Amino acid sequence: MSVSRSRKPPPRLLRVSHATFASQSISTAPPSALARTMAHHVLLLSSALLLPSRPPLRVEATRRAPSRACVLSIAERERAVATLAIVRPAELEEAECELNHLDFCDMENGRIVLLRHGESEWNAGLPRFTGWSDVGLSARGVEQAAAAGRILLDHEVCFEQVHVSNLKRTIKTAWTVLEAMDTFTVPIVQSWRLNERMYGALTGLDKVATERVLGEAGFEELRLDPPPLDDENSCFDPSRNPAFRSVPAEALPKKESFADTRGRVLPYWEEELLPKALSGQDVLIVSSKNLLRSLFMAITDLPEQVLLHLDIPNCQPLMYDPKSQTLQLMLPGGKLQPWPLQPVGQKQSQLTKEESNILPNRSYFEGRKTGQDDLPGAETPTVAR
Repeated sequence: MSVSRSRKPPPRLLRVSHATFASQSISTAPPSALARTMAHHVLLLSSALLLPSRPPLRVEATRRAPSRACVLSIAERERAVATLAIVRPAELEEAECELNHLDFCDMENGRIVLLRHGESEWNAGLPRFTGWSDVGLSARGVEQAAAAGRILLDHEVCFEQVHVSNLKRTIKTAWTVLEAMDTFTVPIVQSWRLNERMYGALTGLDKVATERVLGEAGFEELRLDPPPLDDENSCFDPSRNPAFRSVPAEALPKKESFADTRGRVLPYWEEELLPKALSGQDVLIVSSKNLLRSLFMAITDLPEQVLLHLDIPNCQPLMYDPKSQTLQLMLPGGKLQPWPLQPVGQKQSQLTKEESNILPNRSYFEGRKTGQDDLPGAETPTVAR
């Protein structure tokens, strides 16, 4: 490539005497043609002095012949690739070729897996009414979610979609479950209709202390139908939480009974979730205990009084069959067991050691201690409402 500069003659300047310029500049008459010409040349002169122009560069490109060293024949390329393949560790290719459950997905199952989120920060300490309060998972809750993912992996479930609430304890549970399943491309759909039941004025209260003050009957009455959250400045008001900005203002609850919660979730179930299962898709729903109770009241034959006191363990997958309207407990090793295990108040003595380890450290069913044995490895019995 060669570069040459073209010579350009300097611009011709108009010589203007100071007297002529002064006489034109102080005249009160309209500017004449000569004055306008002089002003124009002065402007050009100023521009030339301030921004001196350089002669343009003239570039003459010469075509360069390709080097022989940069061209490989087909045979040479094949030999180069074969040589490089020897350098690649064999275990990398073996791992890439290894099949997993996603390679054998049967998209005609139509299973709905219902999962309560992992233990939350308020579940780990003093038992509190949580409701719509957006608390996170405890360290144990993250471990429970990972264990649930491994159980689902044993059952070779291939989810088309995951549906969660707007609460971060359900969202993080879904993330952890999918990570344990080594599945990162499944869409996660959030809906406020899957939020926990709104506890109103009970939100944040210690359950044990509240029952001590109200008594058993008063506590049970308020638990089933709590008083509304009447303080507009309360930090527990859902309208103050940015996570619920998409919820219509008139739909934000101040409190909810089980009937209210059931009325909120049923349209979502009938319009979004059930049609996907009936079309053969596997769907995972991650929500909270009272939301799942309210849903079970509508989609199963379990008596309402049983469901009101039936505990749902954290991160224990339940598989729902839309055809038989039954629930089954998903156990490690791909095993299934009818759920609930047995009527309320009976011993849980038939559980194997492996099965008992995945159950929570408290009575599987809610209710007071009536003399029955606790679950293996259980701590002091508590009332989980």
